[in-house]
Amino acid sequence: MRPPGWTFLGAQLAIAAGLATLSIAERHRHVLTEAEIRTAEVAARASGEFPEDPAGSSPGEPAAEPEEPVDVGEDDDTEADPLDSVEWDEPGTLSLDRQRVYADLLFQSLLKDERDGSDLAWGLEDCDPGVALEALLRYWPQIADAGMRQELLENVGWNEGSANVLALVDLGMGDADANVRAAALNALFDHFYVELPDDPAAWRAWRDRTRGSTDEELLRLGARDLVRRLEELGPGGGAAVYARLQEASDESPQALQEAGLAPLLEKWLASGPEGAELAVDLLNYAETDPEWSRLHVLPLLSNPATRATALRALGSTDTDWALAEAKTWLGTDDYLTASAAAGAVARLAPPREAIPLLIAALRKAESPDARSAIIWGGLYGLTQIPGSRNHTVEWWEDWWRHNSAYYESAEGAR
Repeated sequence: MRPPGWTFLGAQLAIAAGLATLSIAERHRHVLTEAEIRTAEVAARASGEFPEDPAGSSPGEPAAEPEEPVDVGEDDDTEADPLDSVEWDEPGTLSLDRQRVYADLLFQSLLKDERDGSDLAWGLEDCDPGVALEALLRYWPQIADAGMRQELLENVGWNEGSANVLALVDLGMGDADANVRAAALNALFDHFYVELPDDPAAWRAWRDRTRGSTDEELLRLGARDLVRRLEELGPGGGAAVYARLQEASDESPQALQEAGLAPLLEKWLASGPEGAELAVDLLNYAETDPEWSRLHVLPLLSNPATRATALRALGSTDTDWALAEAKTWLGTDDYLTASAAAGAVARLAPPREAIPLLIAALRKAESPDARSAIIWGGLYGLTQIPGSRNHTVEWWEDWWRHNSAYYESAEGAR
């Protein structure tokens, strides 16, 4: 449910506010993510309204630069930060003893409510991983706030090999708070694809079973278990596993590929719309090549129920034949198919080629749905210009005449 007063204009202004912090050149380089595009599109279609063109939105009129922030200065009564007394150069130039002094001061200021957990985590990133872990273990019993312990566990020292990761998971799994234990289990999945129940005994049993294993061995073991679980659950239950993968901070497609993910996806692609949809979502986690896509994805175009799914997959297949296939479906009246085709064109062709191609497809489109699909599916992600009833085909053609030179430049071609 949208909050009271939320309209498409509100959605557009929210996006504009985010982009207003960027220079004009940076705005052109900011290619909107699929999630940003879909958020604005859903708001527009749900509201049933379109904004009038805001000031500065005519094709040849540049947007105004944001005003510089006003420096209000520092309060003369502000107490000196004790950390300022520690000379802090590049981390590699400091002795471990000096890093320990810095870590101690960070934790002491945290315990005095002078800093929050995210501040401390950022500071500890400059320390040797062993120093950071040592300080966290030492001060952990003094941190009474469970939310602070959770925040620290989520942000300190996860990228320095299994010794640190497993020590931190062990720390979290011994905590009385369920959210802290959940943070530990999430980290275990993030790094090794290992999914355990919220049960300290299960964690200890897994740890005893795998003690002495290398990072690579733990990852291979977790990947095999994950693929086996996906096969057991099928497309219906596998969606929850995919959602978990999306939240994971580390992606290791090679481990999943070696565990047999691609053969499972082949089976799901041929199983029907539900299986094909999830298989395409999971393609990011499998190291497949264009020939694999030609063999297993291309046939889905012949089925209207899987056509949009196939086009979405082809958008990640950087080949001339994939682009040619996407172009052929730009003129369809089916919204999902046209939108997926426009998105594939936007991803596969450089902007200087994709934008005029999509505008030409707008000229040929025979229905409002087809035009809307081309704008929201392709043009919006390339130009950050949302759909509007005032943006006719002529408007887009005029806009391209005024802006094509930028996209022909080296900067705009990125």
